[in-house]
Parts: sequence; structure tokens; C-alpha cells
Amino acid sequence: MRSAITAIQSIEQKIGPVTMRAVGRKIPEHAKFPSNIRLLEDALRSLDVAYQMNHRGQQSGNIGGYRFESDKGGRGGRMICDNPYPCNFDHGIVEALCERFRPKEAMWVRVEHSPQSCRQKGDFSCTYQMTW
Repeated sequence: MRSAITAIQSIEQKIGPVTMRAVGRKIPEHAKFPSNIRLLEDALRSLDVAYQMNHRGQQSGNIGGYRFESDKGGRGGRMICDNPYPCNFDHGIVEALCERFRPKEAMWVRVEHSPQSCRQKGDFSCTYQMTW
């Protein structure tokens, strides 16, 4: 996995952060996800399950993951990503899931990278705040 992460980071340096985010947006189209997902919160909660499913064989060592925390009002939440992938890659994945499972009553889902925590700055995780 280390060589794959190194390659992804090298690609991001060459193609830029916007394109890496676009690459991340394609991941939900090709990765295996649990089949019973209907609601956005279910999709966001299942992201870690899908991540672990698609990284089978990586049992040795901690590969990090994704943790969704719902806001109490039910109109948003936050995704905490502590995996080794670039933040722009994760941002794209979260955006794609939000678009695909956007609640019918919502016009849009906004996904913003929280400035408090960023792996590019040496932090352990990145947090994405979502509102809809």
C-alpha cells in the first residue's frame, strides 16, 4: 500500500489538487459498497466499511479509515478521515457520495474542508464539514 500512496502523491504533485479531487470523485463509481444504502447518512457511515472492503489483504498495520458524525439537527455532519490518502482525494470521495445520495428535500450538499485539522499540515486527520 505504501507504494500506491507514494504514486498517488506523486500524481497529485504533477496534476494538481483540483484534478486529484476529480479522481477522488470517481472512486465511489468503481469501489464496492454495501448494497442496501438509500440515505446520505447511511452512505457516509458506510464509507469506512467500503474502504475496509476494498483494502482487504491489508490486515497488517493500521490503514486508517473514515468516521462520520451526524449533526444533531439531521441537516449535516462531519467526516473525519485518518487514512493515508491525500486530502483532495478524500474530499472528492465525500463530495461524490453527497451528490449521489443527496436528500430529496435538499437543493445541494456543501462539503468543506475544516481548517482545524489537515494531514497536509502534519495533522493526524482531515475533517470535512457537510451541510444540506
